[in-house]
Amino acid sequence: MLSDPTLSICPVQLPSQHLSDSLIAACNVQIQNTQFCKEKSGAGTASQREAVLKELAAAYDAFSELKEHLSEGAKFYNDLTQVM
Repeated sequence: MLSDPTLSICPVQLPSQHLSDSLIAACNVQIQNTQFCKEKSGAGTASQREAVLKELAAAYDAFSELKEHLSEGAKFYNDLTQVM
């Protein structure tokens, strides 16, 4: 059983393979994070990002308000039809 070459190789290769995969993944994450930070802090992009986020927040608030009004209107007309 110990003479099987796959049993003696696999335990040694498997951790080193995971280690190299982990190192590659960590390097890729670091590179992408660095690129993101550069783009985030670039000239004008921060103000553009803030403007877009404000527009999205305003649109969401308007949507929520309209949804509440629609629910209130639907409730009013449902109650009205029950009275009639």
